[in-house]
Amino acid sequence: MTDRLEGYSSGADNYFIKPVEQSELLICIQNLGRRLKASVMALGSDLELNNQSLCLRGPTGSVTVTHAESLLLAAFCRAAGQKLERWQAMHLIDTKDKGLVPANLEMRISALRKKLSACGAPEDAIRTIRGFGYSLSCPIRLS
Repeated sequence: MTDRLEGYSSGADNYFIKPVEQSELLICIQNLGRRLKASVMALGSDLELNNQSLCLRGPTGSVTVTHAESLLLAAFCRAAGQKLERWQAMHLIDTKDKGLVPANLEMRISALRKKLSACGAPEDAIRTIRGFGYSLSCPIRLS
């Protein structure tokens, strides 16, 4: 018991004694996953998009976004489940229907992912949904 108390006082979240019960290990891993997810979401919730100045701000910096990128981010924020179908994203980026192709859309989404990452968003802030489109995985405040 002294070893366990020393481990906890040293900052350990869990202290196992061999042999470890699988059920105890599984619950500890699930709890760690919940804590990590909460900390990632807390980091991502600090993102703010100013549509007038076209500025995206986050805990690690700010970047300028294009008008089309701001429309896309605003649409993600307003969409149910923060998901957009591919055709919706293409229409937002190419409003004059000049013939945007899916490869060009993916290139623009990739650039937007880099901008989000520079502001402190998680790497997978915009996820590709196979056969559907894209989803935003972190909250962004609109101002």
